[in-house]
Amino acid sequence: MASIRKIAEDLGERFTSAWSLLNSTTKFLEKTPDFAAHENDLRGWRLRLQSGRNNPDALRVVHDELVDLRRHLRAEGYDLSLVDRNLLVQGFRNDSCLAEGFRRLVLVFVKNESVYFMTGDDNHLVIGALLEAALEKGGVYNIADRHYLWYRWNAGTLILSGADTEDRDDFRRFEALAARNPMKLLSRLKGLA
Repeated sequence: MASIRKIAEDLGERFTSAWSLLNSTTKFLEKTPDFAAHENDLRGWRLRLQSGRNNPDALRVVHDELVDLRRHLRAEGYDLSLVDRNLLVQGFRNDSCLAEGFRRLVLVFVKNESVYFMTGDDNHLVIGALLEAALEKGGVYNIADRHYLWYRWNAGTLILSGADTEDRDDFRRFEALAARNPMKLLSRLKGLA
């Protein structure tokens, strides 16, 4: 499945104009801590596109360089298709938030920085136990951190809130992690429906 997705991304980028790739990549990177590292490149590409608008070879070179950057960003764990999505971590909620459309979520971070999650209608502790049992069965151990959260999509924003089961210090640690790189965490949670 990952190879089909990679082929689709590569084909999509091949037929996307350099200007569109530049604008989309810039918009995405502006939401990450990696923007500063790429800001000069983005500015340079913009200038090269403006000055070479009648030079197909110059446009192709910039296009290819942008495609390479996007491949690199995907290898770093970013999902660039989420350019119009956002992540918001918003305090604590209790079971009454079910009426607002929130659902239960348990997140597990393992020591290699992988993220696993499970949602469900059972209480958070039951969902957490089911997730950990599934991870053990799959040979995943080394759990570094776990979080009991509520989640809801509101338009293009994923809202995450702590549950009563979540320890306040654990939630502060989660807030800090999410604030450091919300787009990387959002990329890992893309499958949340």
